[in-house]
Amino acid sequence: MFDKFAAAHPDLWEFIKFAALGIIASLTEVGSFALLNYVLLVPYKTIPFSWWLFDYGAAKGGLGTFLSLTISYALAQLVNFFVQRNLTFKATNGRLASFVMYAISVVGMYLFITWLPTVFIEPLYAAVGAGPGAILTKMICMTTGFLIQFPLNKFVIMRKK
Repeated sequence: MFDKFAAAHPDLWEFIKFAALGIIASLTEVGSFALLNYVLLVPYKTIPFSWWLFDYGAAKGGLGTFLSLTISYALAQLVNFFVQRNLTFKATNGRLASFVMYAISVVGMYLFITWLPTVFIEPLYAAVGAGPGAILTKMICMTTGFLIQFPLNKFVIMRKK
């Protein structure tokens, strides 16, 4: 059944696989974020952190939230590189070149989605509370990353020769 669909709609099938297999990275990201943000890095949430584009005062979760976002994103992207390259795109371009391009895209995406919450996190926390607001913030950032990463991976980073 899937083979017939994949043959008839290869690009759509690739997008479906990208989304489905991306769940592995998403679970890695949300799980590690929750562990870091709500357990391991709680003492750092009251320490204001401000550097360059990033402004995480205590009301925005401070250093603890910044580190939780950063570490969870890095772990998820490491998992995602191998899953997507090998299972979704079955890339045949050079592994090292692909990894370098992926790393550059991850850093760019990281800067964007780590800055993005500073725009809306306070009103969101005020509307739904800090706990649900943190998870919603993470989900918004993950969705934004997904919508940018698929075409970038498919057409630039994880190509077939």
